[in-house]
Amino acid sequence: MPKVNPDNYKNLNKNHLEKIMSRCITDSNGCMIWTGAKTSHGYGNVSIKVDGKRKYLVTHRLVYIYHNPELENSQDLEIDHLCRNRLCCNKDHLEAVTTKTNTLRGISFSAINSQKKRCKWGHEFNETNTWISPDGKRRRCRQCDRNRRLQRNTIGKIIMNSIFHKIV
Repeated sequence: MPKVNPDNYKNLNKNHLEKIMSRCITDSNGCMIWTGAKTSHGYGNVSIKVDGKRKYLVTHRLVYIYHNPELENSQDLEIDHLCRNRLCCNKDHLEAVTTKTNTLRGISFSAINSQKKRCKWGHEFNETNTWISPDGKRRRCRQCDRNRRLQRNTIGKIIMNSIFHKIV
């Protein structure tokens, strides 16, 4: 199922854009901050009528698609706030990107971990020392995997030897 219904963004006109811009204030960073209603995730939310139907849309996507109509059907792309301000409606602060790109630009755990150059034990993440899952979503340090296996096998041998000697 697509993230965005492209039909919601068809037939946008200048009046829709003016409605949004009239409720924005510009801050010192050049962000045009939406002052109206917000979604539960902190994005600007506006009610507009398109073809006689009332629709509730996120303001930044509406602004971006108005200025980039060729992306009207880009239901798999997300609009990234380059300024990291979810209420910003400045078209110059918005960019259409994939979910992966948007996530990795953020401050989530996955974004932070993807930028790490070494594992928690100091081994470098490089082509030979990094295992990447088949789906490409996870990575592990091969040296740490070897160390864990060696430790597990050594402890197993010690336990088995102690059990065997008690029986005999």
